[in-house]
Amino acid sequence: RSLLTRPDRYHKVKPVAANISLIVIVIAPLPEPAPTLIDRYLVACADAEIPALLVLNKCDLLLGNDDPRLKLLDEYKALGYECMLTQADSDFAELKQRLDNETVAFVGQSGVGKSTMINAIVPDAAQKTNIISENSALGQHTTTSTRLIRFGENGALIDSPGIREFGLWHLDHAKIDHGFPEISAFIGHCQYRNCTHTHEKQCAIKQAVDKHEVLARRLDSYLRLVDEITEAQQKN
Repeated sequence: RSLLTRPDRYHKVKPVAANISLIVIVIAPLPEPAPTLIDRYLVACADAEIPALLVLNKCDLLLGNDDPRLKLLDEYKALGYECMLTQADSDFAELKQRLDNETVAFVGQSGVGKSTMINAIVPDAAQKTNIISENSALGQHTTTSTRLIRFGENGALIDSPGIREFGLWHLDHAKIDHGFPEISAFIGHCQYRNCTHTHEKQCAIKQAVDKHEVLARRLDSYLRLVDEITEAQQKN
């Protein structure tokens, strides 16, 4: 019914998980969230037509209400994405309720607490966990293979290896547009038909950024993906 895919190191598209009804994108104060990686996940979710839930885990490590990681989550919430706060030493009751009867794929960087979260939700899952590397502040790739764990009567949780990059070169421009709904709303309204949305004076998207209708970092992320798939198409 649904299929989440990603290119591998050999430039072949491989499945990550199938028949999933929800993708949980987990971030945490450490390792530092990568907005461009979150955007890539959201584009993949939009392409697969699978709803996404952004979870900021380890929220007990946040530095108060002005923490930039909390602001980042609020930005995605303002864009219409479902968001939730959790912390590692809790029972994840709210998250458990949200995941009931869902087939869920957990994705995110290594070290954000995906396996710890799954162990709390399904105590007999026995997913291996590890600590953040003190030298790099990055996770240590504890999960090395994708695993499906039964949850409740009709649900399942899928833990996947943490990744620091998520290529989308196999998608076309229309699919990238679809993954940035607030930007796609302005596409086609620029003065020039072949507008690159980088330097043109009458660019509707850049004007939207100036009016704070589109986040500048989201436009940068969008343009980076457009360049990536354009380069991939030229090589092919």
